[in-house]
Amino acid sequence: MVFTYIVGSVKKIRGVEGSTPWLFDFSDHYSLFDWGKMPDELPFKGNSLAFMSLAIYDYLQDSKSWDLLDKLPKHFESKPLIHSCLDWLNKNGLKTHLKGAWNNKGPIDLKDKKEWDRLEVKDPLYLDFNPFKVQKPNWNDDLSFWDYSGFENPKLKGMIPLEVVFRFGLPEGSSFRKRLKNKPYLEELFQSFQEPYFQEFKDDLHQGLYDNKLWDFPIIEFSTKWEPEDRFISYQEAQKISGLSDGEWATFIEWNRLVAIQLRSFFQKMNLVLWDGKCEWGMNDEEGPFIGQRSFVLIDSLGPDELRLTYEGAPLSKENLRVFYRKTKWANYVSVAKEESRSKGVKDWKDYFYKSKFPVSPEPPPLAEEQKILFSMIYQSLSNIICEKVYKKKPFPEAMTLDKLVKAISSLETEREGEAL
Repeated sequence: MVFTYIVGSVKKIRGVEGSTPWLFDFSDHYSLFDWGKMPDELPFKGNSLAFMSLAIYDYLQDSKSWDLLDKLPKHFESKPLIHSCLDWLNKNGLKTHLKGAWNNKGPIDLKDKKEWDRLEVKDPLYLDFNPFKVQKPNWNDDLSFWDYSGFENPKLKGMIPLEVVFRFGLPEGSSFRKRLKNKPYLEELFQSFQEPYFQEFKDDLHQGLYDNKLWDFPIIEFSTKWEPEDRFISYQEAQKISGLSDGEWATFIEWNRLVAIQLRSFFQKMNLVLWDGKCEWGMNDEEGPFIGQRSFVLIDSLGPDELRLTYEGAPLSKENLRVFYRKTKWANYVSVAKEESRSKGVKDWKDYFYKSKFPVSPEPPPLAEEQKILFSMIYQSLSNIICEKVYKKKPFPEAMTLDKLVKAISSLETEREGEAL
């Protein structure tokens, strides 16, 4: 019996229980600020995400793409673990859970140029993947906290209950800005870097000297995956709930650094700047990069919803949507509801928002028609440039070039600012 299982707020899983394939079905909806599904749809967003996610994963799986030694920051030259991880990736490529694409006619191989003749942009494109077991924390009503005691098992299998965030810079709107004033938190992020350069850099970061600037190595943070609001946590707490042994945890951090550097290098080839992003991971029992360690598997998807990209200084990602909504009263009271929920030990901030008598409708304001068209074009245009790099094909022939897109977005923003005045 075919069933549909909702995942997150913008995609579904389709499949037959007990058999294969399992398919990601991306919708045209979008989500922001941990709210879930927003009121509008962006035409072709779902298909755009499917195309570019598979292209990025195919690139990462290719061992030939991991010739990164000359792209490692010079500060990593004295770190043997990251070099050992890179040697393994050079031989094996990155393991991911994506297996290929399907459309309504069956499986389709995007690496085969002839297969593109079978594609219809208006028809859904599904991604075939290997599923991982999901374990979620329980809410403790008495103590008002999320209980992860069931995760304290160094051999926990399945999906790691963390979102791994990497950062190459401090753009406008980055949540990292809120944590820079927490010096103990920063100290932990840099605990594996004892060289004088990193100590000086950390102090400059704390003092706000890197505002809207890039740096040359990835800073790794961890946030919770299954709570109503993403909560950034310490390395100690992250390892505790990850199910990883000490050796696996050390490797896991370097693994994410390498993936971040690889993604930055990939986008640089398209004149795109990667500021930050997030990855999700699973574990399986296959032998990993080191004896006695299991294997890391990149799961979920990667695209402009997970990666903050700019082109010629202009944002081209979900950040464009965030910029619009941050100017609304609704977004302001979303922040208020989250803060009050945390201080009062409330389980679900969104439910609190609906029940509170804030002077604003709890429903997100809709986008204007011209905004929906241009925000949709961000996904299509990025899908084109990414697929052209990996497959030598463009799935959306009517999409704008990045140059035209950036000019159109700038014109729309200027026009709307004029209307607001």
